[in-house]
Amino acid sequence: MLSDRWISKNDAIKIESYKYDNFKEFLRFLYSGECQLNDENIFTMIDIAEFYQVNSFKKYCDEYLSKITLNMENIFQLIETSHKYSTTQMKKSIQDFISLNFTKFVKFEGFLKADKSVIEEIFTIKSNAVFKNEELFQAIYEWAEYQVNIKNEFHDKNFNKNGAIKNEMKQFLPLIEFKKMEISFLKNYVVKRGFLFTYDELSDILINANSATTSIFVENSETTGNFDAVVSL
Repeated sequence: MLSDRWISKNDAIKIESYKYDNFKEFLRFLYSGECQLNDENIFTMIDIAEFYQVNSFKKYCDEYLSKITLNMENIFQLIETSHKYSTTQMKKSIQDFISLNFTKFVKFEGFLKADKSVIEEIFTIKSNAVFKNEELFQAIYEWAEYQVNIKNEFHDKNFNKNGAIKNEMKQFLPLIEFKKMEISFLKNYVVKRGFLFTYDELSDILINANSATTSIFVENSETTGNFDAVVSL
């Protein structure tokens, strides 16, 4: 079944803006179950599959994508493609790649410019991979800060940068295991970005820290949203 886009057998098929050669390959698949896919046309072809809701063709494209050799140059586009079209086979390849190359992945220049779907993808595999929570938090904070700076490219004096960063990160913060972080990282990096948390949230993070902490004192500034912490080991 192709799609509800075609009401009856007499309706014309709308080709949209797809090139003739690509649409011809799509039709060839419909008639024969095969077509010519390559790295140049694959993104258009899976879009055709999605547009006309031909699941068998979408799976065919997904299988091709899952066999592409992943590298830092193509991983971000492939993650966004996987997220957009809800692929399954390619998703597994992506997760394996990120798990094996996480440190390099978050340090690559394309990471800061990546779509939020890339960050979401990290958290879909977090339970199945060993990521350092310190590295994860720092990477996501730097990504959020970069995104916010781009949005404020005209340097609006009334722009609330801290609030914007917090908004970018709010869906991810509950997924980070702060209690497993080193106390030195909490003190030197997380606490300095205390505007991301309420007073109670930051207090809980420090109290539950996986450390031989003997005493923790957190001073709250309700007016500025900043926090100062004195941690004794």
